[in-house]
Amino acid sequence: TYNPAGKNLFSDSFFSPGNPGHGYHLPSRWELTGIFSYSGQAVYGGGFVNHPDINEACEFGGIKKTFGAHYTSMGNGVCYALRFKKATGNPNDVSPISGSGLDVFPQAADNRACCAYRYTRIGPFTFNNNLTSQLKVDCVYLGESGASTPIDNISNNAWWAARASETVTRIFPVGGYIYPAAAVSGSGTLDRRGSDSYYWSGTELDSSFAWNAGFYSHHAYASYCYFKYYGFPVRLFADE
Repeated sequence: TYNPAGKNLFSDSFFSPGNPGHGYHLPSRWELTGIFSYSGQAVYGGGFVNHPDINEACEFGGIKKTFGAHYTSMGNGVCYALRFKKATGNPNDVSPISGSGLDVFPQAADNRACCAYRYTRIGPFTFNNNLTSQLKVDCVYLGESGASTPIDNISNNAWWAARASETVTRIFPVGGYIYPAAAVSGSGTLDRRGSDSYYWSGTELDSSFAWNAGFYSHHAYASYCYFKYYGFPVRLFADE
C-alpha cells in the first residue's frame, strides 16, 4: 500500500510476541490464489459454468506448486471446486515451473493436497454501502483417497452437511476500498462497500503497483494489480 512514512503494520505491538497478532503475515498473491482462484474461475453468478482443467500456481505453508483444479456452478450464488489436485499443465498465471528463485511453482505430482471448496455469495452485493454482503469459503480436505470424487458429488448441500465437523470456513466481508488512501490526500472516500471488495497481497509488481485479490457478485479472482495508493483491506494469514 502507499506508505510514504515507511510505517510497518507488523511493527505495532499487537503483532509482537505474546500478543494476539503474533505469527501472522500479509499473504502473497499465490496464497490468495489458493483462496479465491487466479483468473476468476470461482464463478457463482450469471449462469452455468464448468472449468474442468485449470492449473494454478498456489502457495501455502511454505509450499509452492502448480495444482490442478475443477470449478463448476449453476450460477445460483454457489460455486463448487476440487482444488490442489495433481497438475495437468502449466499455471494460468505463467509462473515458471522450473529454475531457481522465489516464484517457481513445479507441477504437483500427486493428489495428497486435494480439497473440496464451496464458495457462497451472502447478502445483496448491491451498491448501497451495506454491511451484510459477504463471500463465504468452505473447505474440506480429501487427500489422495478422495481425489477421485466426482465434482457432482460435492455440488450439493447434503454432502457438505455430512462433513460439517471437517469443514474449515472463512468469511470475507465486502469492504470496498478507500480512494485515495488517507496518506495521499485528506481522509479519502469509502467506495463500493457492500458491492465488491479487494484485499491487498504482499506481492509488488513494481514501485507503483501491487497484486490484489477481489470478488463481487459474479466471481472471485487474484489476478489484478492496482496502484498502491488505493486503500484496500488486508486479510492476514497465519505463519504456520
